[in-house]
Amino acid sequence: VELDLSSMMTDPALANNPWPVYAGLRDHAPAIAAPFSRSRSGTVVVLSRYEDIRKALSSPELFEANGANEMGQQRPCIPLDVDPPNHAKYRKLLDPLFSPRAVRAMADETRAIAKELLAKVVEDGRTDFHAAFTVPFPCRVFLNVVGFPVEDLDRFLVWKDALVHGEDVAGSDDLNVLRELWKKTANELYAYFDKLLDRRIEDPAGDLATRLVQAEVDGDPLTRNEMLDILFLQMAAGLDTVTATLDCVLTRLAKDPELQAAARSEPEKMRQIVEELLRIETPVSLVLRYATEDMVIHDVPIAKGDLVMLMLAAANNDDREFDDPQTLDVDRNNTRHLAFGGGVHRCLGSHLARQELSIALEEIFATLGPFSIPEGEEVNFVPGIRTAHSLPLEWKASVAT
Repeated sequence: VELDLSSMMTDPALANNPWPVYAGLRDHAPAIAAPFSRSRSGTVVVLSRYEDIRKALSSPELFEANGANEMGQQRPCIPLDVDPPNHAKYRKLLDPLFSPRAVRAMADETRAIAKELLAKVVEDGRTDFHAAFTVPFPCRVFLNVVGFPVEDLDRFLVWKDALVHGEDVAGSDDLNVLRELWKKTANELYAYFDKLLDRRIEDPAGDLATRLVQAEVDGDPLTRNEMLDILFLQMAAGLDTVTATLDCVLTRLAKDPELQAAARSEPEKMRQIVEELLRIETPVSLVLRYATEDMVIHDVPIAKGDLVMLMLAAANNDDREFDDPQTLDVDRNNTRHLAFGGGVHRCLGSHLARQELSIALEEIFATLGPFSIPEGEEVNFVPGIRTAHSLPLEWKASVAT
């Protein structure tokens, strides 16, 4: 089996239907090496089976995150690029801000944002749901959490797209072109965050930025660079992932009327439905690590310093782990899915994301009648973090009428 990694990272057709490729990798090349310019060694090894990926995520001493996620950052992003033991002190600071209890306190405001956005389109009967809802809904929620002014949302979206979808923005996968784009974007972000932190010193608020300027870790205040590196990651990770998940989930529901009807008829099973959709779709399709020592997986040698690509979406649809994985089964015991990663670097915002997804679906089902993709329209996804370019939906009369 040969792997065209450039195609896998940039091909829209593959982003629209990646599952056959995942199955081919799992069955015929569960570990496969390929040239990759972004790797320090020039080589990446792609893993696609659940058990291999679970073990890698749980072994930071063998697969380190530091340096694996290149986005133009001046220093490692905190906590994503920081490995144990230093990783723990930052999670101790940040985890309470995104705990189930803290997230529940945001539920009313989150629901109000969803209702407001849906009220604007319900009578239209048709809209680009990506522009009208799946982008602004999670972004507004997240900006409130972190302390970024909502009126700056459009600026943040430009910055976020440059970092997360650089190939799409630059129209090129040339690494030099991308690095120039990332560096320019990162410098603008650091300058913005610096001013925000200055404002929060003078004018505290109940947000992450204020928490950072007031926080101590092991008895010492955070340095300004540590604050900047935390905010950089929050912006890059927090503004795209729930949008991508909503795009994927709503597209699947729009294409499958029976599934949509079942989801509408069993609101008490919303949590299980969300978990199954997260597992099947896994919009954050991969994470990257560097090997810290020489090893062999499925007869493929991995050298110290090789980049290792962990295909989370392939793992979550591995029939060695999940029976009939492409079927949404609300009674499935699927809490072991890897949509939020795993191990010490498991997604900091997973509780917030789950709540946003549940509230979004509850309010969409309560406000809009059955929805579908209009005849003649199609949904095309961006590779990597699978956001839609647009999400044309039409629906029958609103539920309330």
